[in-house]
Amino acid sequence: RIGVEQGNEELRRTLMKRKMSNDQIITTFQLLHDAGIKTFAYNMIGIPGETEQTVKETIELNRKIRPNKIHISIFRPYPGTELYDLCLREGYIQDVQIESYFQPVSTIDLPTMSKEKIEYWYRIFRPAVHFPRLLPFFKVLVRIKIGKDKTVYDLMFGLAYTFFRFMQRSIPRRIKEPLFRLMKV
Repeated sequence: RIGVEQGNEELRRTLMKRKMSNDQIITTFQLLHDAGIKTFAYNMIGIPGETEQTVKETIELNRKIRPNKIHISIFRPYPGTELYDLCLREGYIQDVQIESYFQPVSTIDLPTMSKEKIEYWYRIFRPAVHFPRLLPFFKVLVRIKIGKDKTVYDLMFGLAYTFFRFMQRSIPRRIKEPLFRLMKV
C-alpha cells in the first residue's frame, strides 16, 4: 500500500511534502510487480492548485504503475494542518456537511477547478486507469444524476463492486485469476 497521492511532482512535493519523483514511484511499483507482490495505490484529487491536467497526470501515473487496487479520495482540509491554514487563508473552505469520509463531495472551492469537476474526476478515476477504452461510456454514466449526490455510475459501481467481491470469494482461484486478467483492458 503506497501513497502515490498525486501525479504532478510539483504539487506532491510542495503541498503534500512528498519528496519522491514519478520515476521513483514507477520503479518501486515495477520492483513489487517483479517480486510478485500485489500493489495498492492511494490517490487524492482536489488539493489546492489541482487542475484537470494534474488529475490526468495522476491517472497517467497510475496507468504506468499498474496497481492491483486503487483508492481515490477527495481532499478535505483538516484543522491544525498547513493545508487547512492555506485553504482558510485563500478562502477555499465551504460550509459543506458530509456523511462519510468516502462520500464523493468536495468541501473546498478552488479557483483552478470547480467542485463539480472534482467530483466528476473522482468518479471516473478508476475506469480511466483500468478501462481507458471504455471511458466515453463511463463519462456518460457519471453525468446522469440520481438524487442530490448520486449518479447512474455510482449505482452501477456499487452493484459491480458487490458482484466482484462475491466472485472473489466464490470462484476457485484457477478460474478466477485468468477471468480477472481478461476483464482488465
